[in-house]
Amino acid sequence: MTTVTVHTPAHVAEPRGARAAVAAVMALRQAWASLRAGLAQHRAYRSRVAEAAKVRALARQMARHDPRVAAEMFAAADRHELG
Repeated sequence: MTTVTVHTPAHVAEPRGARAAVAAVMALRQAWASLRAGLAQHRAYRSRVAEAAKVRALARQMARHDPRVAAEMFAAADRHELG
């Protein structure tokens, strides 16, 4: 015959300040996530601005040969920079 012993865990009281500690940690976590998201958006914006500047420089060179294509490139750079 086999015997199975099941232990029921004893109830542990919630430590004082546990709810406040959890609220503080969650607030810090949310602030960190917001900061990271903001930095990522700013990095993406800076990247788009740099790429648009390169396209505008190319468009200035192209303006001597084909003004229409240069105008389209300037417009594309503006659209790209706005996202």
